[in-house]
Amino acid sequence: MILLNRLQRARSVYFQMIEKQKKAHWKDFLDNITNIWTANQYTKAASKSSTILELRKGGQVAQREEEKADMLMDTFFP
Repeated sequence: MILLNRLQRARSVYFQMIEKQKKAHWKDFLDNITNIWTANQYTKAASKSSTILELRKGGQVAQREEEKADMLMDTFFP
C-alpha cells in the first residue's frame, strides 16, 4: 500500500511539473515580441470553421445548415 501511495504521489508531481513547464514555456514565448504574430496564427488555426458535408438518413438528404442541424438533433435527441 505504501508503494502505491508513493507511485500515485510521484505521478501527480510528474504531471504538475509538466503543466508548470508548459505554462513557463508559453509565457517565455509570448514575452518575445517577435512571436506575437506566430501566436496569432496559432489561435486562428483553432478557430477556423468547418463545414459539415451533406447528411443522409433513410431517404432524407440535408444540404442546408438548418436541415443538417435538425437532422442531427433528431438523430441524437429523438
